[in-house]
Amino acid sequence: MGPSEDSIQAFQRDGFVVVEDLVDPDELERYGRAVDLAVQTRMREDHRVLEQKTRYEQSFQQCINLWEDSLEVRQLTFDARLGEMAAQLLGADAVRIWHDQALYKDPWANPTSWHQDNTKWSFSAEHAITIWVALDEVDARNGCMFFLPGTHRRVGEGEDCTARLSVYNPDHLCASCDNADRLATHEAEALERLLAQERNCDLA
Repeated sequence: MGPSEDSIQAFQRDGFVVVEDLVDPDELERYGRAVDLAVQTRMREDHRVLEQKTRYEQSFQQCINLWEDSLEVRQLTFDARLGEMAAQLLGADAVRIWHDQALYKDPWANPTSWHQDNTKWSFSAEHAITIWVALDEVDARNGCMFFLPGTHRRVGEGEDCTARLSVYNPDHLCASCDNADRLATHEAEALERLLAQERNCDLA
């Protein structure tokens, strides 16, 4: 089932939305095992401890385009339900995938600073979207994402996001996923913050 009309309106208003039960728990468990194996295979030669990594690498373990390595990850990356949902949220006929990425955040890893995804990409597009699939149960204590509603319209490319935080009530920081069976989608320019101890797959 795709997003409801209320979900589409919420996405357009806030820049993010949670679409529940799009991927069922059994599928998430299977995909989680597939992504785990693909990450382990990709990183098998990297024996560095956290202190030996760059500051960026100390935030999370990142593997991009795992669909090229794993048929099961490919099934998740190209799942028609995700593409149809993204297109419906954007009001587009279709969407094109730029990449998938697995982001594994270890305990005590550096927090991910507030940012806008689109400003970190190699292209800029008004209609771009990120789909965040939580492979672990997450909450405010162990690594869910937080969003600042409406900032997809208010903060421009290159602007210092941290300077804007004081204008928002902390009650407006919304955890996007608190169960493993939820699929959190955020607009490409929405701000996000990852805390710690999380495992997820990101599609952009």
